[in-house]
Amino acid sequence: MNQRGGGRCPPYFWVFSVVHPPTSDRPGHTAPPPIMKKKIIRMDTTTPLSHILERSPDKVSGAWVFRGTRVPVAAFFENLKDGASIDQFLEWFPGVTRAQVEALLDYELMVLNQSAS
Repeated sequence: MNQRGGGRCPPYFWVFSVVHPPTSDRPGHTAPPPIMKKKIIRMDTTTPLSHILERSPDKVSGAWVFRGTRVPVAAFFENLKDGASIDQFLEWFPGVTRAQVEALLDYELMVLNQSAS
């Protein structure tokens, strides 16, 4: 139950994008630093990811996991960030399928393209 007293917490994804402010043409003036913008996207049963991801308060402290496993989605992105390949990740976490990983990456690419337009 959520803190409001009813049902499960709705599933959300945070999508971040970097916005670069316009540069200045004035001599000696530097452009301000890039700004990080945050966008919330609600994931429900109509979202393509609902068949590959799940979240339950009883499983891995409510973190997003690959459906049918206890492998957090964050572990996938952390491993990629640290230089692991998809094949290595799938070897280390045999419960996760290549189809799940590809669907997740396809969805993230779609969201990034939509937020850029």
